[in-house]
Amino acid sequence: MIGWGVISQNILEIHPASKKIKIHNALNIDTSQWLCLNIRKDLNLLVVQVPKKGRKHGSILIDTGSPAGVSLNMERWQSWIDKQSDQDSTLSALFYPGKGLLLIEETWAKKLTIGGLTFTEVPVRKGVEAGEGVVDEGLDAILGLNALSCFSWIVDGATGKIYIKPNDSTRIPENYDYNRLGAVFVPHDIRKSNALIAHVVDPGPAYSAGIRDGDVLLKIDDLDVTGWRTDPSVMPLSRFWEQPAGTKLNLVLMRNGKKQEVIATLQEIFKGLRDSI
Repeated sequence: MIGWGVISQNILEIHPASKKIKIHNALNIDTSQWLCLNIRKDLNLLVVQVPKKGRKHGSILIDTGSPAGVSLNMERWQSWIDKQSDQDSTLSALFYPGKGLLLIEETWAKKLTIGGLTFTEVPVRKGVEAGEGVVDEGLDAILGLNALSCFSWIVDGATGKIYIKPNDSTRIPENYDYNRLGAVFVPHDIRKSNALIAHVVDPGPAYSAGIRDGDVLLKIDDLDVTGWRTDPSVMPLSRFWEQPAGTKLNLVLMRNGKKQEVIATLQEIFKGLRDSI
């Protein structure tokens, strides 16, 4: 893994959709056709400064190692979600060193604007906890590859500038790996607990199948998941929930000391959302 600090003096052209980066010897673009933003040169992470009301600038972290869309800080997420009505959502369970296991709510945006950057048809998730402490004033957002694909990016690290221009790449939920079950199963304490406890979004495919908060997951089809700590074939569970819509999963659960089986059908949760700003 190569971090930003090692390559920060280069000129890089980032192509998120094709997952490629080109290195250039010179900046050969008409800069008047591109939006220019400043890079924080005092950091070993690629952080871009964007305009923000009431403050000189906001901060956005560019994370080319993440397949995600836009991750918002709590304030921005709450402001965003409060403006939505009947917004379909799902969950992800992510582990961060120093933060532990976090349950992350995720949805889909037709349009989302941050600091003058307008993202169209992107996944949006709550929480930039992994980026806390990166900058003193806090991060406004983290951009993964799915969000970065809304633009063409040229980074001139030596001058501390980044040039951005919208492109015509297409993003649809069907091509994004996300939790199509609408539930996650995680231990209460990842260091001490073994039981994989359900957290369920209502409404959602898991809830429709009869799965409820607090159910303990025992099996997925023929796979016994109770030995997840020592059996490498179990984790990550996300690979089961990110399969295509229409996939059926036979889940064995424990509820109030009794076993029960449910058949859950994965669905395209993010389909058909309304325009949002």
